[in-house]
Amino acid sequence: MLIPIGDETPTRTTPWVNYILIAANCGVFLYALYHGLSETWILKFGHRAVHHGGWTLLTSMFLHAGWLHLAGNMWFLWITGDNVEDRLGHLGYLAFYLLAGVSASLAQDRFMQGSLQHIPSVGASGAIAAVMGAYLCLIPKGKIRLGCFVWLFPPIMLFSFALPAFVTIGFWFWEQSQAHLFQVVHGVTSPVGYAAHCAGFLFGAIWVMLLALTGQVRCDWMSRRGRAD
Repeated sequence: MLIPIGDETPTRTTPWVNYILIAANCGVFLYALYHGLSETWILKFGHRAVHHGGWTLLTSMFLHAGWLHLAGNMWFLWITGDNVEDRLGHLGYLAFYLLAGVSASLAQDRFMQGSLQHIPSVGASGAIAAVMGAYLCLIPKGKIRLGCFVWLFPPIMLFSFALPAFVTIGFWFWEQSQAHLFQVVHGVTSPVGYAAHCAGFLFGAIWVMLLALTGQVRCDWMSRRGRAD
């Protein structure tokens, strides 16, 4: 099994906001788990499509359905978030993250039909998908290291290698988009919010491209094109 284990692009600043977001997600999960509030909080603070908005668009971003859900989201945020925060700045990154999460949830709402509209959705994956989309556009050739693991307990890494972000993240987006397309075409549902992932990714990519075009952020591919001209 291939799992991303890190990236090789250095940052110039300390990603305090990314640390806080990861700590907040982990803290909420552990507190709810310790006090037996996990199910209660998901029912109360999870977002339901039938509400068509509301404060649960924000609260649901800091709730997770289980250990694997939390660990997967936070790991991808750890790998990519520091570089995006480095380019957008601390406050810019925070605003981007929250707005992306809300937008991704609203996009997911459009594909929730019937009784599914009443099921609470939780997780930060829409916002994290936006961070990944931003990373891809900001640093397309930034190397992301993948480890090949044998799934034992504990897992054993056989070897690792690095690929550029446009390959690793690009392939991830292709997988998500194909899964979402399959759901739409065949009218099936899944507990995974593929629509939120795709919408979040596109939000992040478009956001940083607009910032780059107005000179507010540096995209590597635009900088290199400019030097070549």
